[in-house]
Amino acid sequence: MNKPFHIPATPYLILAIVLLAGSGAAAAQNVQTITRSKVWYGHGEMGLEADGIPRLSLAYPGYYDAPNAASITSVRTGTWWMYNKSGGPFGDRLIGGEFSNEITVLEPNTLIKNYNFEKSLNEPEEYTLSVARTKSDFPSAGRRELRYEVKVMGWSLPAYDDFILIKYTITNIGSEALTDFHTGWGRHIRVSEDGWSMNFRSDDEYEWHADLTTRTSENGAFVFFDDTSIPVATPNSPVQYGFSPGDVTGDRGDPGNIREANSIDRALHSPQIFVDRIIDVTPNRNGEKKVFQNILSTDQRAPKGEFYPDVGATGSSYELLAPVFIKDQPRKSWRELNADASTSEGSVYEREAQYTQTIGPYTLAPGATIEVLRVLIFGEMDRNITMLGGLKATQNFKKAGIDSLKTNWTNMLRLVDNGFRPTAYPPPTVGNPPQVSLGNELDVNIFADEEAGTQGHVISWQPIPDSYRDPIKGTNDHVGYRVYRSEQSVTGPWALIADLTKAQAQALVQNGRITYRVEGKPGVPMRFAVTSYDDSGLESGRTAYNLFALAAKPVASNDFAKVRVVPNPFRQTSGLPDLGEAKRLSFINIPGKCTIRIYTVAGDLVQTVEHDDGFGEESWGSSEEDNYMLTRFAQNVMPGVYVYHVESHVPGHEGESATGRFAIVK
Repeated sequence: MNKPFHIPATPYLILAIVLLAGSGAAAAQNVQTITRSKVWYGHGEMGLEADGIPRLSLAYPGYYDAPNAASITSVRTGTWWMYNKSGGPFGDRLIGGEFSNEITVLEPNTLIKNYNFEKSLNEPEEYTLSVARTKSDFPSAGRRELRYEVKVMGWSLPAYDDFILIKYTITNIGSEALTDFHTGWGRHIRVSEDGWSMNFRSDDEYEWHADLTTRTSENGAFVFFDDTSIPVATPNSPVQYGFSPGDVTGDRGDPGNIREANSIDRALHSPQIFVDRIIDVTPNRNGEKKVFQNILSTDQRAPKGEFYPDVGATGSSYELLAPVFIKDQPRKSWRELNADASTSEGSVYEREAQYTQTIGPYTLAPGATIEVLRVLIFGEMDRNITMLGGLKATQNFKKAGIDSLKTNWTNMLRLVDNGFRPTAYPPPTVGNPPQVSLGNELDVNIFADEEAGTQGHVISWQPIPDSYRDPIKGTNDHVGYRVYRSEQSVTGPWALIADLTKAQAQALVQNGRITYRVEGKPGVPMRFAVTSYDDSGLESGRTAYNLFALAAKPVASNDFAKVRVVPNPFRQTSGLPDLGEAKRLSFINIPGKCTIRIYTVAGDLVQTVEHDDGFGEESWGSSEEDNYMLTRFAQNVMPGVYVYHVESHVPGHEGESATGRFAIVK
């Protein structure tokens, strides 16, 4: 049964509320995505999030839709305005909706690129600007309108790439003062990789950390992280797992290997620690920089102080929402509240948090403005540990992640206090991220040297020009480049494999680009990244990397007796550390140009693979095309024994062929 709310004597009008969820909302907006920092943020006009670019609206570390790419936080967000309405009750009409006639875009959402601060030292490296107008269609002698300007800011500099800053400027452009004006933002938080925890969804927790300094009247913030699943049906019985580390720490951090014995997926899929916090705001009419923070639930079994009505579903008055948004959540952790029955605030139904922040009250006269500064900030344990998984990761990722977040928080405040201008500048980045259509990307290819018997990768990038000058020092302090390699994921861990001085790199320039060879084993997919650094040790952001892993290949062979399928038999997985390569099955020691046909033992054609790159290996599909081991009808291949036929098209060897068998065991 619904628990009643106290309705204040002075009713509030919700001037506008916009809640966005799903791909339909993204299509309705001019969506831009911040991709310069490690936090990727896809949003439309008014700064409202929109699903679809990248996989969801807020990703950390943010990369385009690559296998095992990034854990995602937040699937919905909203904003609302409330003010005192004289004259009695009002109707239940939702004003605005998804950008109806009551919300007008004045200046379209625009992405501004200031990479490496080439345009201005006083602006972020990447930011968006949008301006909208919202108005009430309730009858009134006056005109109620708001101008809503939003600036979303991101940086690639390692000290500042773990957060996004959002500045809102809200102006009353109507002819009528808004009394007891409040405005706020809501977020539906889920700290988990895309759908990983959907079976038990509510497994996020929060803690209150008072030592996170803000510029509001109250320091501290709620810190969100993934913890142990507690199914709603049995709230006193956490889910049990039979494999380590799940048998000790449950699914804390979402380890990949706790449901299957001998799984090679040991990484924590959700090691991120997250804070969404208004850190500064215009003082309200009481002279306070007040921010109401609440963690709410739509579950009717939630405690009185945390249940709020789904007005769209129940048809109840929006008046019910007003007291929900202008109270304060007790400044305690979820576990403290859940254990303290006297507060009536703890509940397992909070575990998928509906988090809101509201500011006010204001007397917003015509022409008056409110400014709000909000941060979306992350921290996480070293990925060299979380990607390896195990108890060391699950038992320590929260503390290490919070420590990381606090360091990032300190850096964020330093940037804010310096007028959003960095206090030091590393050299420029050497390339842009792949798939964002900016050009100047890191180029990664493969080579095979038959005479030397080696193979590997060729990496090339744009050199830092001699004309570069550090903005503060006034000199060219660039001294070298660092080359990194990852065998596991585009998010890392990244291992340093080369440190090149500027002179060494200059000797490797070909056609205006530095070209560096890395020898490696064939058949092992790799990713590479390159940064620059200066004489103070400051390193550029890691924006230059290849998104999809690329495996070195051996030289081609015309000796059909050496043709092999690896692995054979294929037992559930390829055994490669990169989960995106789990279904990789390859034909090796093949001619440089040939056709590979795969049949069932009954002679039915399963798939045809054309090979013509001149090397001696070809896989059945790729992670980039997401078609590993698919049939010619785009269906997953079934377990069984298969026959392959390799036919050469190499001049002088046309028509030569080899036939063999391999097995797939799942």
